[in-house]
Amino acid sequence: MPSPPHSLLYYRLPLVIAVTVIFYLATIPAERSLDLFGWDKLNHAMAFVVLALLLDFSFPKRAFDYLKCSSLLAYGLLIELVQYMLPTRSFSLLDLLADSAGILLYLLSRSVLKMIPCFNWRWAR
Repeated sequence: MPSPPHSLLYYRLPLVIAVTVIFYLATIPAERSLDLFGWDKLNHAMAFVVLALLLDFSFPKRAFDYLKCSSLLAYGLLIELVQYMLPTRSFSLLDLLADSAGILLYLLSRSVLKMIPCFNWRWAR
């Protein structure tokens, strides 16, 4: 596999920032939370599309396999468990389903990403 055209730090640092910001937004009181897409489930899905892309590109020597997917789902579950303990939040299986949909959407979008020059190094052999 060719090396990335730049440092993996360009993906790993945004991954750490995204994980931190998403966790923060998921744990602040619901009335203060950011609603980017107008529907909570779409917010979840889009957050996990971004997380999946950043995780996949941060570790390009490993395929987007069970370990990467289960790590993201475990993170989503962690958020839901923390929300269960917060007075202004609640646990939601539908949120976990939306997180899963985001991961699936990333998997389905890879064929398009492969055609974009700044991303195609990820799959070049």
